[in-house]
Order: sequence, then structure tokens, then C-alpha cells
Amino acid sequence: MSFNDLESGGVQLSRASNSPGRKDEFTQLKDKLSISIFKINGNIQGINRIVTVLGTTKEQGDSRDRLHELLESTRVIVKNTSEDVRRLTTWDQAGDKPDVVSNTQAKINREFSLAIQSFQRVQKEAAERTKISTERELQRVSNQQQTVSRNQDEVLYNHQDQFQLEEENAIPQEQLQQQVQQPRRMTDAERRYQEGLIEERDNEIRDIETGIQELNEIFRDLGNIVVEQGGMLDNIESNVYSIASDTNRANQQLVSAHEYQRKAGKRAFCLLIILVIVVLIVVLVLIL
Repeated sequence: MSFNDLESGGVQLSRASNSPGRKDEFTQLKDKLSISIFKINGNIQGINRIVTVLGTTKEQGDSRDRLHELLESTRVIVKNTSEDVRRLTTWDQAGDKPDVVSNTQAKINREFSLAIQSFQRVQKEAAERTKISTERELQRVSNQQQTVSRNQDEVLYNHQDQFQLEEENAIPQEQLQQQVQQPRRMTDAERRYQEGLIEERDNEIRDIETGIQELNEIFRDLGNIVVEQGGMLDNIESNVYSIASDTNRANQQLVSAHEYQRKAGKRAFCLLIILVIVVLIVVLVLIL
């Protein structure tokens, strides 16, 4: 294979790496990431609106369901986006404009990092508000149980004489027991409902805390990628400076060699003239 073949192959490789398809792929990836980050920020605003009214009189019946759905969908978007950010951050700049690629990488990394931080903050706030709301719910259930217990004591006290005068009043004992036990059965049903609701909210809190941990891992991975990519860029920059320095030294050596060759040529020319003069003198002496 000749040097021309190698040069031709190198040109083809450069053209392939700088092909329109490659540029389109980079642009599509950048646009996809921009849309994903926009969705994340939009979901964060929706989560904030729900968290603000959580545990207050403004809370709607489906607020917690909508909060759970928004948190879950945002986590999925963040996970998928982190993989795309990894691709963009490690994008091979060969054949592309390094400045454009580097600026795009820095911009997307910055926007995604800010979105992650905002989502992390709103998740923590959602967990805290949910815990506070759950504690209030527990206190409310406890107060209801105490109230019902006092009412039951009053019912038992009021019916005590009726039990004693059962024969006189002709009230069957089973009917009196049903009157006494009926409030207790209603309380048990309500308590089971409240306990199930509290358990559901505890699960939601655990899901949020798990999401926070996963988000921390994504954030650390992203930070490591940026650091590694920064090291790669530093190495590339160092290599560029090294190559430039070597090129300058090579140019200086070429200039020195050219100067030496020029001086050597002058000396050879002078010696040749001297030799010609000497030969002419010898010839003239022999003739005369």
C-alpha cells in the first residue's frame, strides 16, 4: 500500500466521521435531552403544587395518587435521561467541531444537574410533608378511638340499670348486647380503614426515600462521568500542547539544518573557486 493509498484512506475516514448522519445523530440526541429536561422541570412544578397543599384543607382526594404518579414518572425520565447524558458526555469528537460539542456537553450537563437537584429537593420535601401528614392522621385516629372508648363506657353505664331491670322492661339481653357492641364494631371497621391508609402512606414514604437514594447514585455517576471526561479533555489538551511544542522544535531543527546546509554550500563553492584558481596557476606555470 502506497503513501497515496494511506492518505486517501485517511481522507475517507475523516469524511466518514464528519458525515451528515453523524451530525444528525448528535443533534437528535441533544434535542431529545433538552425535551427530557423540560419534562422533568415541568413535573417538578406539578409536584411542588401538590406538596404545598399536602396535609392541609386544600388537599384533594386524588392529590396523593397524582403525587405518586408524578414522582414515579419523573424517576423513569431521570433514569433514561441519565443514560443519554452519559452518551452525550462521552461523545467522540472526531470529525466534529470540538468547541460546539464541548459547549453542548457542558450546557446539557449543567441543565440536567440542576434538574436532578431540584427533583431531589422536592422529593425530600414530599417525604417530610407525607410524614407530618401521617403523624397527624395517627393522632386523629387515636383521638377518635379515645372518644369512641368514652362513648362506649357511657353506653355501658347507661345500660347497666337496663340489664338489671331486664325482666321488668322486657328487653331481651341479646338486643342490649347488640346495642352495646354495635359502636365497637363500627370503630373496628374505621380503625382498620385508617390503619390501611396509614400503611399505604408509609409505603409511599419508603418509595420516595428509595427514589432519593437512586437519584443520589445517578448524580454521583454523572459527577464521575464529568470528572473522567474532564480528565480526558485535559489529556487531549496536554497532548495538543505537546504536539505543538514538538512541532516547534522540529521546525527549529529544520531551520538550523537548512542554515547549516546553506553555509556548507557556500564553503564548498569557495573551495571550488580556490581549486580552479590553483589549477589555472599550475597550468600557466607549466606553459610558461
